Order: sequence, then C-alpha cells, then structure tokens
Amino acid sequence: VSDLKRPERFWTIMTRPQWRSWLTRGAFVITAYGALLAAWLAASLAGNDQALTLLRWPLGALALLTAVYTAFLFAQCECRDLWQSPLLLVHLALDAVVAGVAILALAGAVTANLDDETLIRLTPVAAWLLVLTGMLAMADAYGRHATTNAAAAAHALARGSESALFQVALVGGMFLPALLMAAGGRSSAALELAAIGALAGQWMYAHAFVLAGQGPPIS
Repeated sequence: VSDLKRPERFWTIMTRPQWRSWLTRGAFVITAYGALLAAWLAASLAGNDQALTLLRWPLGALALLTAVYTAFLFAQCECRDLWQSPLLLVHLALDAVVAGVAILALAGAVTANLDDETLIRLTPVAAWLLVLTGMLAMADAYGRHATTNAAAAAHALARGSESALFQVALVGGMFLPALLMAAGGRSSAALELAAIGALAGQWMYAHAFVLAGQGPPIS
C-alpha cells in the first residue's frame, strides 16, 4: 500500500469495492486471512483447542486463496500474455506448501526440533514439489506460446534480460534445494540450506516472471 502513488486511496477498495476485480477480492481475502490468523494465534497462546479446531479449515482455505489469488489478478491483465499461463495457479499453490515446509525447517533448526514428525513427513514431499515447480517454470520459459507477446516475454525469461535471475532461481532455488531435502535427510545443515535456497528461489523466480511479463510492448 505504501508503494502506491496515493496510498490513502487504498481504503476505497474496502469502502467502495468493485467485486469484479481480483484486486478487490484479493484485498478482502488477505484481510480475512489476517483476521483469522490473529484469532488462531490468540487461541494457540490461550491453549483453546476447541477454537483451534473450529478455525482450522476456514483458515486453511483462506491461506490457499491468499497464496493463489495473484494468478486470478494477473489473468485480468489481458495485455500481459505470459501472465495468462494456466500453470501460474498451480505454481503458486505448490510454492505455498514448499514455503511452509521451509519455514518449519528453519524454525526447527532454531529450536533444535528437527525431529518434529510433521517436518520429517513433509520434507520429502517438499522435495518433489520443488522438482515439479522447476518443471512448471521451464514449461513457461521454454515452451511454445500462442502469441508473440507471450513468446517475447518467455524469451526474456529464458535467454534475455531476466535469464540470469531465472537460471539462478531454477538451479539454486528449486532443483538444488530439492536434492538437499531428498539426500540430506534430517541433517540440520542440509535442511537449513535447502529451506533458505527454496525461499530465495521463490522470490527470484517471481521477480523474474513479473519483469519478463512486463517487458514486451503491448502495441
């Protein structure tokens, strides 16, 4: 919000919503998610298991919507053809799971609790999801595209202005962390490095994807 030219006008999204816009829908989704997340934290600190049980599924649904709504927002930017990729929704959903496992691994390293059953169960899952996200990223960058605008954006991602960031994200943020998670087992150093790499890779890929999509002229 602070990055907007007139940040004080953001409030009008909440007071005079345009429901056909995913900018509006996303604002309400994020607000509702933040509210339920605060309620979850309060219930957790109070040890209220009944409230946690009630909040679990709605909070999970809002978490998923918060993770993927950008795909619907980008789909409304009809002049940016790379952003129309049907793979984006899946990519964002998988990224959310991987990011959750990465944060859990880092928290486990800080608290010396890498024997947590959830972490042990989810680490190999995250490894496979990282491989899948890498394949989805390669499909967007190297696959065939229906329009010249999308093809130009994909070229920028794969071989042009954003290629360096894209390649680092692909290798250092997806495939290498997947290998570390798969081969490192419960090694603290391997999991920490994989978690940091996965989170950095998500940021780098998203940055490259957005800039590549914005690059080609729309006329």
